[in-house]
Amino acid sequence: MNIWNECKQVPLPELLSFIVDNRGKTVPINDGGTHKLIATNCIRNENLYPNYEKIRYLSEETYRTWFRAHPVPGDIIFVCKGTPGKTCMVPNPIDFCIAQDMIAFRVNKKLIYNRYLLAVLRSREIQEQITNTSVGDVIPHFKKQFLNQLLIPVPSMDIQKKIGDLYFAISVKMELNKKINKNLDEQISSLYSYFFDSLPASKLEETSLPDFIFFQEGPGIRNWQYVSENGVKFINIRCISGGDLNLSTANMISEEEANGKYAHFMLNPYDIVMSCSGTLGRYAIVREEHLPLCLNTSVIRFRPATDFGDYSYVYGYMTSKEFLKQQELMANGSAQVNFGPTHLKKIVLHLPPKDLRRKFHEMVFPLINLKLNNLRENDRLETTRDILLPRLMSGELDVTDLDF
Repeated sequence: MNIWNECKQVPLPELLSFIVDNRGKTVPINDGGTHKLIATNCIRNENLYPNYEKIRYLSEETYRTWFRAHPVPGDIIFVCKGTPGKTCMVPNPIDFCIAQDMIAFRVNKKLIYNRYLLAVLRSREIQEQITNTSVGDVIPHFKKQFLNQLLIPVPSMDIQKKIGDLYFAISVKMELNKKINKNLDEQISSLYSYFFDSLPASKLEETSLPDFIFFQEGPGIRNWQYVSENGVKFINIRCISGGDLNLSTANMISEEEANGKYAHFMLNPYDIVMSCSGTLGRYAIVREEHLPLCLNTSVIRFRPATDFGDYSYVYGYMTSKEFLKQQELMANGSAQVNFGPTHLKKIVLHLPPKDLRRKFHEMVFPLINLKLNNLRENDRLETTRDILLPRLMSGELDVTDLDF
């Protein structure tokens, strides 16, 4: 069955029982509050649930009195402004609230399955409708009255559940891998503290950061072009997301330029790349399958200056609270925070003994590789999901063969 051609197309609002809409005046923020307020950049189609990359806090009184309504588990959050059409499922339990520039859909369970609706809203067909309907050149905006123009195909509930449950099962596995990676990072951080935080000053060697860590900022490639074949991608700050590289937003240069003019900026496996503009502390590890890949401006690459046996120590330091605090103290710029090579050259490191760094590497490097393998598995799962779902929806694959 091709759901796009053979099923009734129903305007989205007719399939909903309620819309959580708190858009309007700005919600008052309280840094000492206990309730999380997520922003639109927490909503991404590659995640099943919102992430907490940028959150603010609200007081108990604001949480209870300011909002018209709050989402409940199973609702679907929908971004209206900035990145219109980005969606996420509300988890159970929910520990956040939403305000400006997003709304939440509560489905009419008699008419539509929420997991199926999430899959359809993220489909190429609906995403294109949202893009074509949005207004605004600088900041795209999908107005609430446009919801009636989103026509959702509604097959039988049995087919809805099979499609929705497949999408959900793959997404849940990907979320589990992300949680495992978060736990691995916490283990690495704990080991870093255990190995190095309590060392006496007499055991530490003072050195400048450039003498121990080889870092480099991208060249500011401007003459990029879309190259369909024999091109080389180069990363920008938008490519660093959730502890990994998302190269869907990368631009390309010719292979000739990459191996010539920009050869010095080509990346290697295990390079640590970090944003030095905007949100500080965002990082990713370059994987073999990302290559060939070139560095660009506002992204800095880090690797051990001489000995790969120091890699895990470099990784532990680059992802530590200690280094993030250095960035926050030294960064400049009000509208757009910047932290770059000029600041890095001023940092003094207090290095522990080499044998201790080597023991740390022997213990931590397998954890780093486990993280990378989980990211690879998520790549495969995402590819599988993005191949299967369109074929199921178009009728190319028989939905009735699915069994969950």
